[in-house]
Amino acid sequence: MRRHDRSLRPTVVAEVLAAVRVLVAAGERGSLVTAVSGSHQGRSALLDADGGVVVGMDLPAVVLAAAVTVLDQGTPQLVEKNGESWFVEPVLPPPKLVVLGAIAVAEALAAMASAAGYAVHVIDTRDWLASEAKFPTAVSVRCGTPVDMLRQVGIDAATSVVSFLHEARLEDEVLIESLRSPAQYVGSMGSGKTTAAKRGRLSASGLDADAVEKLRAPIGLEIGSRTSQEIAVSVLAEVVAVGRGHLTGGSGS
Repeated sequence: MRRHDRSLRPTVVAEVLAAVRVLVAAGERGSLVTAVSGSHQGRSALLDADGGVVVGMDLPAVVLAAAVTVLDQGTPQLVEKNGESWFVEPVLPPPKLVVLGAIAVAEALAAMASAAGYAVHVIDTRDWLASEAKFPTAVSVRCGTPVDMLRQVGIDAATSVVSFLHEARLEDEVLIESLRSPAQYVGSMGSGKTTAAKRGRLSASGLDADAVEKLRAPIGLEIGSRTSQEIAVSVLAEVVAVGRGHLTGGSGS
């Protein structure tokens, strides 16, 4: 992003907030710094992922260093030095949910996840199912080879991957790609018998045991769900629980 003038003039709040919106819309990370006491109280600045000021006031080195730490940890921090204090908070794009297989459960899941603040991307091999009309809240709906489409969307540490694919070859490619990535959640639909066979194929592919164990399958929390909407609730609940650190490891319900 283009750097703005970093003079010590009072920064208009709207200018900083506009820069935050641009940063998030671009899928980039940064940190927002607000002076809460001292000579600069009430003024703010937006920093990029490298700790460079995008817009706002100049900051002492201790605050710039804290901004990098805040991004790494994902939690805010109060920095105090020489009688002044700054509140540093991460600015992050919404977490990404990639849904493979545009079935009825996927439609319900996409709507619920979008409402919960996820940037949803839907992928299918069938153009009559991979329809923006069926997934109006999704950020993108893609038709093509699932693993290729997944690479286009991209996977980072805030990405969850949910597979409703039924063709073993295509799903195995997706799961291998996802389990080798930094994705925070990887889940797959299927019965206990199907899941056991799936895990066997993943192990035979050369994935190490820790990567295979990361797979959440059968997908979703065990809540007695039956309908597509109820299954979507169980899947989203598991995605949130893993993302928030309330569920660790792999396996499944």
